[in-house]
Amino acid sequence: MPIYEYKCEICHTRFEQYVRSMSAGVQIACPNCGAEDVKKEWSVFGLGKGSGASFADTTSAACGPAST
Repeated sequence: MPIYEYKCEICHTRFEQYVRSMSAGVQIACPNCGAEDVKKEWSVFGLGKGSGASFADTTSAACGPAST
């Protein structure tokens, strides 16, 4: 099940929610105030801020040693 990130438009609480299927028509409610006026946020999972590694570093490591 994917995890989606939401922000409540009423109380501005940010929260995560497991959602089986976006096509199922499940209404998401804020866990803080119960409002159903929530907005899906962009998720930045898997991106390590400040790790010092770049995308090029991770792809070359995954592909094996570089030939010189």
